[in-house]
Amino acid sequence: MTAYQLAGPVQTLAADVTPATGDVTNAEVTGNLSGGQTPLYLKVTNPSATVPVFFDAELTVLTVATAGTVIGPLTTEYIQVIGSGAFQTVYLAASAASAVTLYVTPVTVVS
Repeated sequence: MTAYQLAGPVQTLAADVTPATGDVTNAEVTGNLSGGQTPLYLKVTNPSATVPVFFDAELTVLTVATAGTVIGPLTTEYIQVIGSGAFQTVYLAASAASAVTLYVTPVTVVS
């Protein structure tokens, strides 16, 4: 990924032994989405220097992070959550062995 455009506000998930959940709704997404048809990514940042976080984003409600990506310490991952179809609510879940705050930002790829 060479460049991205912010497509919504940063969300925080306080990931602990009990999973933190949240969502990104259509109303929260802004920016150049070509009528909601542009692929949407989540920029997920783990600021912890020592704790990895298990992160999941799905189109159905999540109560735990059941599948997805491990976000390593001091790592940022870009996860595509919507392809070229119409935008819909994306549900988030994150958990870690100890308290870590993840930063999740919706973005679209510019180039």
